[in-house]
Amino acid sequence: MREIKFRGQDRDKKWHFGDLHHYWDGSVGIREIENKYGFVVQPDTVGQFTGLTDVDGKEIFEDDIIQNTEYPDTVERVFMYEGCWSVGFYDDEANPLAWTLENAPFKVIGNIHDH
Repeated sequence: MREIKFRGQDRDKKWHFGDLHHYWDGSVGIREIENKYGFVVQPDTVGQFTGLTDVDGKEIFEDDIIQNTEYPDTVERVFMYEGCWSVGFYDDEANPLAWTLENAPFKVIGNIHDH
């Protein structure tokens, strides 16, 4: 079974990984697995784990930027499109993420929030 987890960035730009929580006041938080308390995060930075890893074994999350290691000029953003994890920068150029990873060596080089 695929692991379901999220990441989000707090006001200090620190990333938190774990379960997604919606609080009564409308804020969003991440409860880290090893910590019994949640951390309030910026909602626009929340991204879900895709269940896939790059060539180095690094987990790939929504809004990550991945680079083709054979063609370094090829960089794309990871996003959800029509119910599938996809890569590209616009919906009209979306390609399935799993297909892309099977056909080329990609690695995570950052995300849209830090870069």
